[in-house]
Amino acid sequence: MYTVATIIYDSVNPFELGVATEVFAVERPELGVPWYRFLLCAVMSPRTFARRFRATLGASPYHWLLQQRIALAQRLLETADDPIENIATQCGFSSAATLRLHFRRFLGLPPQSYRTTFQSTSA
Repeated sequence: MYTVATIIYDSVNPFELGVATEVFAVERPELGVPWYRFLLCAVMSPRTFARRFRATLGASPYHWLLQQRIALAQRLLETADDPIENIATQCGFSSAATLRLHFRRFLGLPPQSYRTTFQSTSA
């Protein structure tokens, strides 16, 4: 799997990078760090970063981050009984309405329907 750090290491000296790039972008998408904050660690222009990001992962930084947040929401909907509002916050969305909007765009159904269909019986 590619990470943000992998994209950058190919063209920038790793010692010029901060550890925050990979930690915030890959391991903690729920923190809601804007993708342009990666540039502080990447030591490159926003255009160059976005171009290299898209070439490696096939999506813009924003779209990739949304995918990570939706994947986290799917896991939480399958395993937890938290309200949709709490799950939205845990995944880095500003509101439950924003989660519902993006969830429907990516998966074609609302979060509650997804939960009803895929939640494990042990949760």
